[in-house]
Amino acid sequence: MRTFTITALALGLASSSFALAGPANASESSSRRAGQEAAPSSRLFGDDRYATAVAISAATFSPGVPVAYVVTGEKAADALAATALAGAAGGPVLLTRGLALPDETRAELVRLAPGRVVVLGGTAAVAESVLTAIRVALPQAVVRRDAGATRYETAVEASRQSITTTGGVVYVASGLGFTEVLAASVLAARDRAPVLLVPGSGPSAALPLSVAVELARLAPRSVRIVGGSNLVAPAVEKQIAQVAPGAVITRITGDDGYGAASTAAMSGTAGGPVWVATGDVFADGLGAGAAAAKAGASLVMVPRSGPLPASVQQALATLSPSSVTVVGGEAAVSAATSATVNVYRRDFVTFFLDPLVASLPEVDLVRLALLRTAGRYGMRPGSKVMLYSKDSPGVDWVVAKMNEQRCMNGMPRQYIAEGEGVGDSNTGCGFIMRMGVGQYGV
Repeated sequence: MRTFTITALALGLASSSFALAGPANASESSSRRAGQEAAPSSRLFGDDRYATAVAISAATFSPGVPVAYVVTGEKAADALAATALAGAAGGPVLLTRGLALPDETRAELVRLAPGRVVVLGGTAAVAESVLTAIRVALPQAVVRRDAGATRYETAVEASRQSITTTGGVVYVASGLGFTEVLAASVLAARDRAPVLLVPGSGPSAALPLSVAVELARLAPRSVRIVGGSNLVAPAVEKQIAQVAPGAVITRITGDDGYGAASTAAMSGTAGGPVWVATGDVFADGLGAGAAAAKAGASLVMVPRSGPLPASVQQALATLSPSSVTVVGGEAAVSAATSATVNVYRRDFVTFFLDPLVASLPEVDLVRLALLRTAGRYGMRPGSKVMLYSKDSPGVDWVVAKMNEQRCMNGMPRQYIAEGEGVGDSNTGCGFIMRMGVGQYGV
């Protein structure tokens, strides 16, 4: 992302004189476009969480996958272990209702024709009737249930059934959240590693016996704890060290779910694809994580709406994605949030307008002029131009307050002091403190 400031003086414009071929009614066109979302690389969604999981699978996986995981779309607890294991095996995660297999999920399973179907969770999460429906739809597939008495034992059973090698990597995360677990599951899939769950950071937090036994069986060379001490207690880390004495233990740091998820995402490849899902609810992230692993992408968790947390901005700035795939409809990831995420794409050049330029009725023609001279700004063919202005009618603004300027991997980033004008991207290193989400997309 490159940023430039456009002033009326720089363009030689005045509200009464500006001549350039373009729309006959530019002001009407401007009003209609203001505040709209620039089209992301893609948005995958359905009418509900079950249909969204199907849309993700259909866009990512071809028939003949080795395995498909089916988990409840109603509770996160038993489903969290599925994403890493499905991603490692090259298969999708599909959702089911607790008592009945949705028609769209059944149809997607038939299309995929997997060799195996793994259902996670006991009968309280997924009824036996669902497995019966899967067996009827896929008579040639091996259908099994991995389950335990608790969410921790279910994750252990899934690991025990799927991970046969020892001496590898194991991820450990709190079973009381999901935002950071979903993002880290993409890394776990890359490492062909399981995600084991622990009770978190409460005063009684302790390593469950079943998890201790599984860690001893796996004898990992590396254990990656997802989150800081407020997500996974130091006491749990000490117990992990005792049962896995040969492991190097590290943490994917973060003060909260979004912080740890963003740290995990930044382990991905800068300049590569990024998938985006809401961290406010769990369902869309389950399928998104497995698909992101398949696509070699990072998974960035975002709020449904409102300002992006500073940690999420840092992840997006570091990743500078080549493309963005948003998962879920606008009720899950708002148009404004998607637009803000797209600001960080490598093929976007952002021009900030001063109020005088923004007030011109010919602002659409300014946009066209910038496109015609885009080569001056190092834009590649196919690059996009987005115009932002605080005072442009219909344009909403998000204020993301930062405590300090920062440099991300040595790359200059636009720094805008709140209440001041916009400077050139070479004037400072740091995050955008004031970021417009209304835009004109080309």
